[in-house]
Amino acid sequence: MSPKTWKFVATLPARVAALAAAAGDLGRMAALAHQLKGAAGSYGFPAITEAVGRLEAIAKSGGGSEDTQACLRELANLCGRASAMPPPPA
Repeated sequence: MSPKTWKFVATLPARVAALAAAAGDLGRMAALAHQLKGAAGSYGFPAITEAVGRLEAIAKSGGGSEDTQACLRELANLCGRASAMPPPPA
């Protein structure tokens, strides 16, 4: 993993926390999800891209809290696995 990718991965816990905090504001959640979707795609994390894309779609459609919470849990799991990867050698 490149240093730039590692820096992106290091931001994932804060991004997931921001998405969870925005659960009451679907417009904000959709915007944050859209940003993460683009970044994850750029850094080569297709599973995160797909999961956050589903969250964005739910937020844009005014989806229910159960769907939102399920997507957030999936996203947190995926981001947690990515964050557990070792950093690049110095």
